[in-house]
Parts: sequence; structure tokens; C-alpha cells
Amino acid sequence: MTPVRPRILHLAVVLVLAAGLSGCDERPVPAFDEARAFEDLKSQVAFGPRNPGSEGHERCRAFLVERLTAAGGRVSEQAFDDTVYGRPYRLTNVRARFGPDRGPWIVLGAHWDTRPTADMDPDPAKRAQPVLGANDGASGVAVLLEIARAMGQTPPPVGVEIVLFDGEDLGEGGDVEGFCRGSRHYVRHLTHPRPQLALIADLVGDKDLELHYEQNSFNAAPNIVERIWTGATKVKAPAFVKGVRHNVYDDHAPFLESGIPGINVIDFDYPAWHTTGDDLTQVSAGSLGQVGRTFLWYLYASDWGVADGAAGGR
Repeated sequence: MTPVRPRILHLAVVLVLAAGLSGCDERPVPAFDEARAFEDLKSQVAFGPRNPGSEGHERCRAFLVERLTAAGGRVSEQAFDDTVYGRPYRLTNVRARFGPDRGPWIVLGAHWDTRPTADMDPDPAKRAQPVLGANDGASGVAVLLEIARAMGQTPPPVGVEIVLFDGEDLGEGGDVEGFCRGSRHYVRHLTHPRPQLALIADLVGDKDLELHYEQNSFNAAPNIVERIWTGATKVKAPAFVKGVRHNVYDDHAPFLESGIPGINVIDFDYPAWHTTGDDLTQVSAGSLGQVGRTFLWYLYASDWGVADGAAGGR
């Protein structure tokens, strides 16, 4: 992901659908096992850097397929060739479907690749090294893997496709075109009916977690953002703090540009971002738990009926 400087991201006009905005609080919400999620985070870090083309990248891809299959997801791999700054890459989005095959459906997303260079490291001698990505990569994935287990045990009331995007972190500086390669590819190849929402988790394992509204998300779908943050109070997740702080180009942006509401849950106040210090000392199971509980509450305690005139399910 990258901060949107110096230009503001120009968003498509987004029709915010009614799904997910009203409550259904009597529906039971599955528990989120933050300790098990943290083990998944550690397993990813144990592969080493997972930048495309590395050994760790290939080992992690197989791990993600295995974990999502074991959770009961209908798993597929969306492999594609891409070229970024003249360099060819083989990238793979790992996908898993849960819940109903018909009716409204949504995307839960996170990126699983890590940055190939620690360009923000305070030590110039380390800036050519790859990033381990305990938070920037592994944290969002860990949350979604545990949510997958919960959905495998208790099917969600709405169709959910977990998508672990590849090639998110290949960009340079503020050039947004080099980032979010996997989510761009995914959105370009969507067929109708399209998802009603994409909910993205990134940088959510910071031990000092503080999650504010992301500007583009709030501009596109303020009612959805407010419902998620309100839900966080119900599941004792104080890291969710109401109010806009950042304007970030991340994996939600290709959805927004395509007219699909995209919500980015991210803590961009992370000193170890794009440095060699993004390791296990910077993350905590409790942070993963706050995000996981909030996402599950939103999925299970929302009314996913389709408004008149809204697109149907997949």
C-alpha cells in the first residue's frame, strides 16, 4: 500500500447498497481464536520474505491453499503473469468461497506477498534487503485464515470469498500503478453479478494497534464504515477509533475504481513499515483478535437482504 500523495485518488461514483447496514443481532457470532491466528502469522514469517519469485513466496502459497482447504473453503488459485517496471512476475491470488452460492456476496481480502526492498529502513545499508512482513502481509492473512475456520464451522449468512492478493507491494514511491497488482487483476476479471462489498485488512497486527477510518473508504461508503466501527465497540475492540486519519491507496482501491464499495481497515501509523524491523517483535495476537472479532460480528450480525434494484448474488 502507499499513502496517496501528492494527488488525491479519484473515485468512481459508488452506489452504496443496503446489504449489511441493518442489524440482525440475534444471529450468533462465531468465536475468533486469536492465539491460533497468531500461529498462522508466525508460520508465514517462518518462510522468510514472501516477495514474488522467492522461495518463501512459493512455500507460503502452498501453505495458504492447504489452510483454506482444511477450513472447508472452495479453493481456487488465480495465477497470472504480470510485468512491473519491466520485470516479469508470476503472481497468484488465492481464493476460497464460503456460505451460499446464490444471493449477495462479498469479498474479504488481504495481501500475502511481502515487499522486495526495505526502502524505508533507517539504515541505508539495509534498504536493498527484502521485508519479513510480520505485520505488512502476514497479519491480514492470519485474520482471514481464522475467519475461514469460523465460517467453515458456522456458514455465514452471505456468500463470502476470501481473496489473498498477490503483488500488492511491488510499487515504488508514490507510484500507485506499481502497487495492488493482484487486486487489479481480480477486479478486471470479475463477472456479474459482482460483489456488494470488499472489506480489506492490512497492517492489522501492530502491537500498538489504532484503526481510524480510511478517507477513500469513508467517502465511498460512510454508513458501512460507521457500522463496522460501531460493531467494534460491541466486541470489545478499542483499537477501532472513529474519525478519518489516512488517505491510502491499497487493495480496496481497484474495487472503488470499479464502482464497488471497498473498505480498508489499516493502521498506517506503523514505524516499521517497509523496513527490516517488520518482524515478530512488532505484532500481537490481541491485535489480530480485535480485527477478527469485529469482522465476524459484521458478517454474522448484519442483514444481507438485497435492496430493490440492487444487484443479486453470484
